[in-house]
Parts: sequence; C-alpha cells; structure tokens
Amino acid sequence: MRAALLFTALAWSVVASADEAAANWIQRMNGAMHGLAYRGVVVYVRGGQLQALEVERRFVDGMPEDVLRTLTGEPREVVRAGGRLASVAAAGVLRIEDALDEPWTTLVAGPVADLEASYRLTLTGEARVAGRPAVVVDAIPRDDARYGYRLWLERESGLLLGSAVLTAAGQLLEQSMFTQVEFAAGPARATAPPTAAEPKLIGWSVPGMPAGFRLVAAREHEGAGRHLVFSDGLASVSVYIEPGPARLLGHAQRALMRAYGASGDGFHVVVVGELPPGALERIARSVRRAD
Repeated sequence: MRAALLFTALAWSVVASADEAAANWIQRMNGAMHGLAYRGVVVYVRGGQLQALEVERRFVDGMPEDVLRTLTGEPREVVRAGGRLASVAAAGVLRIEDALDEPWTTLVAGPVADLEASYRLTLTGEARVAGRPAVVVDAIPRDDARYGYRLWLERESGLLLGSAVLTAAGQLLEQSMFTQVEFAAGPARATAPPTAAEPKLIGWSVPGMPAGFRLVAAREHEGAGRHLVFSDGLASVSVYIEPGPARLLGHAQRALMRAYGASGDGFHVVVVGELPPGALERIARSVRRAD
C-alpha cells in the first residue's frame, strides 16, 4: 500500500511538472509571436482542402505588421498593422470578412492563468518542423464547449511552428504548419505589446457564451449591425447581429468553419467559429437586447 501511494504521489508530481513546463512554453510562445520578426511558408489543411501561404511578421517603427500572401488559389495579400486589418489586395472582389478569415494567424494566447481555467496544458513530446527541433504542447479542453489544440513550438525561440485542432475523440479537424521559416536579422522587435482600448458590449448581452471567453473586438456595420468577436485565448467565435429577416436558420458548415443562425425580436444572429455545433447554438439562442 505504501509503495502504491508513493507511486501515485510520484505520478502526480510528474504530471504537475509537465503541466507547469507546458505553461512556461505557452508564455515563451506569446513572447515569440509578439516579439520576433520572421518570414516563411505555411501549409494549411482543412476539410480536405489544402492551402499554402507566405507569412511575414515585420516591425514598422517598433509596431508589428503581419503580411499574408496566398500561394495557392486566387492571389491575394492581407496586411494587418497592430493586429488590425490595414489593407487587402486581391484578384477580383474580396469582402473584408473573407480577408479576416485567414487560416494562419499570428496566435498569441491569453494569460496562462486564464487559459488554464479552460484547458489543461500538457507537454507531450518533441518533434521536428520545418527542419527545426520543436516541443509539442497539448491544450485539452475542460468542457464540451470547445475543441482541443496541439501546438508545435520551436525549441530555441518558442515560435509557433504548427497547430492542430482536435475533437474530444482525437479526430483531426484542421492543421497548419510551417514548411520553411527564417528569422529576420537584427533587433527588429517590438519594445512593448501593442495596446488598445478594451472593447465594450453595448446594447446586447450574450449569456450563453462559454466560460473563459471574453470580448476582444466589437465593430458596427451598416444598418445598426454588430460584429462581436470573443476569444478564450485559443479559440475564437464571431457573433453577427443584424436587423431584418434571417438569412440563415439552424446549422451550416463550410470546411471546419461552422455557423448557427437564429432570429427573434426583429433581428437575426449568426454565430461563426471553430466550436462544436452545440456551443454555437447555445450562443446564438442566448443573444438578447440589453436594457
């Protein structure tokens, strides 16, 4: 019995150490994704479709600027400055919403303490990505309102080299990975994280939003429409609120991106995100006008 208790204690110690190490790697990833200048090619697979992107992170007057260029399909280029869309160049007509739906984002997770409330972070192994040694961190959801993530982080810098989205049963839904990446020479780094006014949810409430998600962006559209973006540090979900009749009722899906539409009180709601269908429905049906 004493030996069994000792073994159990040692096992829990190893798990705790692994979880602590994983949290430290997430912190390193945040620093790398914020502070490093780099350029590379990312291959992205979702819903049986493959895309290739050229991704560049550069700094202009100490502020980060991200450039994404498609290498497959229609040519287009998206530039984000300080995390905000700056310009779009494309062949043909491209809506702003299309430009924002890019498969590779310069992911910066939320504070590790907040992230651990929604996910269990575990250091699961080592790998080699784009010719570079990497560590593998799993983010296992603590509820059924989100999917799990597997992250490949470069061992030397902590830069995110690849990510995968997984169901609770371990089914792969989406994967993106650098095939080549180079860091910029010289100290082209931001001196401090970009700051922005915290968005406010005015006129509406979304009580069905899963725990751990917070409002990260709020935009007004023509005709009293609203676009709200929530994130838990890894997953994100968009809530579109518009007046008039519903254009979508119930579930819809394009590749991994799922949506749910509902209507009521003279407006309709469409919720879009990489979340399980049940979570999207709960969010959409909970949207209410605030008093």
